[in-house]
Amino acid sequence: MSERRGLLWDAHARFRALGFALDTTSYATCFRAAPGSSTADALAKALAALPEGLTSTFNLGQADVYPSTSGKEAAGRYLVERFGGSVAEAAFLCDDDNDVALALALGRAYLPSVSSVRLGHAIHIARDSATLALRHVL
Repeated sequence: MSERRGLLWDAHARFRALGFALDTTSYATCFRAAPGSSTADALAKALAALPEGLTSTFNLGQADVYPSTSGKEAAGRYLVERFGGSVAEAAFLCDDDNDVALALALGRAYLPSVSSVRLGHAIHIARDSATLALRHVL
C-alpha cells in the first residue's frame, strides 16, 4: 500500500495500525474493513472518525471505506440529475446492506428478498416513514 497516496490510503494506514483486517484486492478507490483483531465497536468508532471527504457503507458484514463523491448513492443521485428526473420519482432494485443508502435516497426501492438483518431493519423503519416507499417484493 505504500505506493498509494491520498486521503483514502492515509485512512487505510490508520485502520491497519488499529488492527483491522483490510482488503484492497481488486479495489482501486476503496478498501474493505472487518474487525480482525479489534472489536466491532472499535470498527464503528473508527468509521465515525473518518475525515471529511470519506464515507463508508456495510456490505457482507464488512465496512467499505471510499471517497464521499463515489459509491452507489452518489452514482444514483448523479444519474437522476443527469437524465432530468427527481429522486422522488426514481426507483431502485436492491438486495443487500450496501444498497441501503441509495434505497433511502430515492423515492422507491424494491427488494426481491431480505438478505440481511440490517436490510430488514431498514425496511421496518421505512414502513413507519411517510417519506419513503421501500417495499419487499416477493
